[in-house]
Amino acid sequence: MNQIILGIKRDIINYITHLSIYDYISYIWVLLLFILVLTLSIIISNKRPILSIFLIFFNFVFLVFSPLFIDILMQKSVKKSKVIIEKQEFLHYGNSFIVEGKVKNLGKIDFKECKIKVKIYKFSKNFLKKYFYLLKPLRKKTIWIKDLIPKKGQKGFRVVIDKINYKKDLNISVKAECY
Repeated sequence: MNQIILGIKRDIINYITHLSIYDYISYIWVLLLFILVLTLSIIISNKRPILSIFLIFFNFVFLVFSPLFIDILMQKSVKKSKVIIEKQEFLHYGNSFIVEGKVKNLGKIDFKECKIKVKIYKFSKNFLKKYFYLLKPLRKKTIWIKDLIPKKGQKGFRVVIDKINYKKDLNISVKAECY
């Protein structure tokens, strides 16, 4: 449990340290909209108290969930990246698995660094088993690419995951978060 909390803390600190100008602009817009709706709800509180309470509640819910939506929006537009897997194979002399590929910058800014997350999990045609395997992968590994990836550019990566004793069909999930 302590490792989960440390992982969440590390992800939040990492996110805050890699904010771009687009992130700051969107957070300023959220803050201004929050103040505007709060002011509006205070003004109409005498004439329509139920509407005012609803607006205040909606406003705080919006304030709490807006960082999640901003991050999703930024990852799909400004910080958009694509992972291309070129090679995936087991090593013949050990229990290691190699994933090679490229990260392509499709965003509107140059990436200074990228975090690549690789998860390996069992394959299943059963929906429930597939969902369970997604929640509990066999192995996962995170690497960082600390090189500059310009707009429309790409950079190769190689991930070696050790101690995989499962030789049957595997699914691989490779995601990139670039800053």
